[in-house]
Formats: sequence, structure tokens, C-alpha cells
Amino acid sequence: MGIPNLSRHLASLSEPIVFGGGHDGSSVSSVRSVVIDGPSLVYHVHSILASRRSSRLSQIDRQPSCNEVSVAVMNYLVLLKVLGVSVLKIYFDGALPLNKRETRLSRLEKSRKQLEMFCKATSKESGLVSVDGGAVAIRPRDLFQGFESVGKRSKLPENAFMVSAVIEDLVSRWNSSEIKSNLLGNLANFYLDDTNHPWSDICEIVPGEADIACAALAYQEPGLAILTSDSDLLVYDFGSTSSVIFFNTISTENWYDNDPSQSTVKAMSVSPGSVSRRLGIPALSYFAYELSLDPHAGFRELIRRAKRGSEPSQPVPAAYIEFMRQYDFQRFQNGALDPSLLRGIDVRLSELLAQCFWAAEYLEETPRIYLPFLQEDHSRRCGWAEGSRIRRLAFSLLNFNTIGVEYTAITECTRRGTRFCFDQVALYTHETVDSETQRLVDIFNCVQAANPLEHGSPIFWRIFAIAEMHLNATETLPSRLDKQVLANFLGVGKTNTNRSRSSSNSAVGWEEIHALAQMQSVLYSLRMLSQIITTVPHSQGLLGQLHGILSTLPPLHVLMRSYREVRDEFYYV
Repeated sequence: MGIPNLSRHLASLSEPIVFGGGHDGSSVSSVRSVVIDGPSLVYHVHSILASRRSSRLSQIDRQPSCNEVSVAVMNYLVLLKVLGVSVLKIYFDGALPLNKRETRLSRLEKSRKQLEMFCKATSKESGLVSVDGGAVAIRPRDLFQGFESVGKRSKLPENAFMVSAVIEDLVSRWNSSEIKSNLLGNLANFYLDDTNHPWSDICEIVPGEADIACAALAYQEPGLAILTSDSDLLVYDFGSTSSVIFFNTISTENWYDNDPSQSTVKAMSVSPGSVSRRLGIPALSYFAYELSLDPHAGFRELIRRAKRGSEPSQPVPAAYIEFMRQYDFQRFQNGALDPSLLRGIDVRLSELLAQCFWAAEYLEETPRIYLPFLQEDHSRRCGWAEGSRIRRLAFSLLNFNTIGVEYTAITECTRRGTRFCFDQVALYTHETVDSETQRLVDIFNCVQAANPLEHGSPIFWRIFAIAEMHLNATETLPSRLDKQVLANFLGVGKTNTNRSRSSSNSAVGWEEIHALAQMQSVLYSLRMLSQIITTVPHSQGLLGQLHGILSTLPPLHVLMRSYREVRDEFYYV
């Protein structure tokens, strides 16, 4: 999550570097192999897309969707390959340590306050989604030209599902044909790799934070560059030749649209080993530690304190030893958890599984899950109230594990009114698990009977979500289970249906946006259930039947489509 001001203090000590091996005559060093901090890449690309939205669009329309972010991330990786840069690994957080919980909660609260203020400011508005607010057109070079933050800062929190969607797509979506059909500009002429799923094997969710895995690999591979936005990477001791490159320093010097492989992409590189020698201290960790104690101290004063604290004659403070525990990648490398166990698991579920079965630091606590932040009407009941029954079933299946661990409850962190609460979710008995499983199978059969031609489609599963919500509210299914009930629920009929899109008028307000958030809650809960089933014995009986049903769920970039995308899905798909 980074140490405030650390990268700013060290910016003057960074050195220029060029991407790829096509500039051997240059006096500037080149980077040819990298490891990528996955969450940093996703958020960086999201910021680039958001900064290029038209200011005429509503704030909601300016938010890039999961699909838009995923496509842009794929293009970013293709551009690296075209430039001659090899990506060894792309790491994603699989579980945040306990000492980061306060930081996480403060960030969640910041997002909640942001949403609250935006909802209050737009509570009377009805044009929150425009009819013609299409996807932003970007060029390949845009991905390496940073983003303009001045005057374009979003009034809404970032898309909370985009990291999970990107991971899923890197593992299973991007085969050769999908890649080439989604490349920007003329990149398809230069991407000659016909490998199916080229990033599947290098995309990895780790049982911890991505930064520690990046540092461990940089230690094992001298000369490797780490692409990140996290200043924590400057604290690790991964040798004198590996370096850190922050995404916001990457830019194009010369760009050739007709042949991107000949373009010049530069960045600023920081080598912690080299910088610490220049500062006269054994390691940058001493500087970072002093900064963490006094974020307002000046650069020279921090160097003085770091030199004093690192003198061999001085005993190492216990506080420094504790500070460095979080940067011990040797401990990470020797961990008991095989990262392959997290393959195909959503990052929030991976954290829950780590707490339940693998991480000793969590043993004294009830396992906790932080549900994604929904774009919803802040004045209404949190959308996560929908789908709670499905999630309770999913959590209860954790007690079907093969290692004999049993829990009585799981803690969910969600918004309630104007604050975040930790709700204890009591787990079902084995008998209730059977009845709840049968209930979902029955709903599926009813929706299938009413929509025989929509089986497995996004429309089918959105109708399923409405059926689930209606059943929980009234104990009966809706009188009809077809596209019209979906149109009524989301208010699709309120939008201007002039398909010439000559008008940008829209009647979409917070009622419709909140309805979509409720639907997303049910769909995401179903996805959680599907993934947890894969971690327990399920080959036969009702659970096996339900697993087969849930295997037809669309990918996350489809399930979590924006209102505009769902509206277009309704009319065009």
C-alpha cells in the first residue's frame, strides 16, 4: 500500500531507462525483463482510461467498466511484448496481513464518504447514464502516456470488481483469437504470438501481498525490473542490480503508429541498492523506517537519522525489527501454502481461504471477508443485503473441507448506513445446506423453464438474480420470469430507445443504479458459491448438480457490466 512520500523523496535519485532491446546504441540502460505488480497495473490503466473520458459525460459514464479495463490491460501486456520486454510474472494480492487492516478500513471509509457525497449531490438527478455514452477510444500510445489528474479526478470510487475481472481474463479469456479481436489500432499486425492464454501460467495470486512476491523474484533474478505503483518495493533488499519502475514515470519519447516495435518508451528507474550506497546507508529500509516514524521530516534529516540508526555500534531497535518483518520475503518463500491452491479463486475468497486453512496469524480470529464496494444509492440499504442467503450457503460449505477444520461463523465487512460494520454470519448445519442447495436448484429450473433459449446467457442469470431477490422478499417467485421483468427491474424502458442515438437524454437515476447494484450482489454471491464448491468434495448429489448449474455463469467482466453495458446487452445480445 506504500509509505507516504517515500517515492517523492527518492525521485531525484532515479535514473532514466528505456524499454526493450531495440535501442542498444543509446547511452540509456534498457530493461528487457520485468515482474509486474498486478493491482498496480490495473489501477494505473483504470486511471488512464478515466482521464480520457469526455468531460461531457456523467460521472457514472466516465467510470471504466471491468471489460474496458481488462481489454486495456491486455493491450498493455501486448505492447510490452512488441517492444521486446519479457514479463516473467504478474502477481496479485491473495491476502492482506493483519497489520494492514486499519489502512484498508480507512480506504474503505474514504470510498464510502466519496459515494455519500456524490449521492447527495445528485439525489434529484435522472440523467446519470447517457444513451450515447460509449466506450472511450484510445490509441496504443495512450497506455504509455500517463494520465491527467488535474480537473479530472473522479467523484466516485474505482470499480471494485476490476482486479478480479482482470485476473480471471488473464487466466482464461485471452486466447489467440480473443486477443487479436480486441487489440488497439494496428497492433494485430505486430502481435505474432499464436499461443493460447499466454499469461495464464505467469498470472499468480499469492498468499500475501503482490509486492513481497515481486521482491522475492527480483532477488532470484538479478537485473529484473519491478513495474509497480507501490513505494513499499523500495524497502526490500533484493540485490544491487534489480530495480523498481513506477508506472507513472513511463512515457513515450518517439512513437511510430505504423510500427510500434520501433517506438521509444522511457521511464525512471530506482535501484534501492545503488541509492542506498549513494546515501551512505546499508539499505534503504533505514531511510524508509525513519520516514514512517516522521512523515514530515526533511530529506537531509531523514538521511542523518538513517545513518545514525544503522551504525554498527548501535543496537538495532526492536521497532525497526518489527517494521522489517513485513518486508521479509524469505519468510514468504518458505510459506506452507502452495499458490496453485488459489488458482481460479477470486482475490477476496483467497483471503478468506487463507484465514480458514493456511495462515497461522489468523488462527485466533473468526475468518473475515471484505465484500467489494458497490456503486449504489448510499441512502438505501446496502446492496449486499441481497445475496446474503447465497453467501451464507457458500461460507457454510467451508466446513465440508477435508482437513477437519470447522467454524460456526464468518465475519462480513459491509456498509450499513454511514459506517462499515462487521456482521457475524452464522453457518448452516449440514441438513440446512442440503435444503438451501435444493432451493437454488429449484429456482434455476423455474427460470430455465421460462427461458429455454437463454440458458447460461447473461440475460438468464440476471433474471435468476431477480427471482432470488423476489423470493427472499415475498417468499414467492415473480409472476413472470422473462426479459420484461428484467426491463422493469432495471428501468431499461425508461431510457430513450431511439436506437439512432440522436438524443442523449436518459431517465436513469439512483433507483435504477441501485437496482443494478442489488443484482450484482446476487450474481457475485453466486460466483463465490461456485468457487467455494470447487474447494470441497462435490462430485455427486445435490452439490454436484448445483456446481454443474453454476459452471454456466458468465465471466466477471460480463456479470459486473455497467448499467450502460447491461442496457446494450438487453437490446443487442
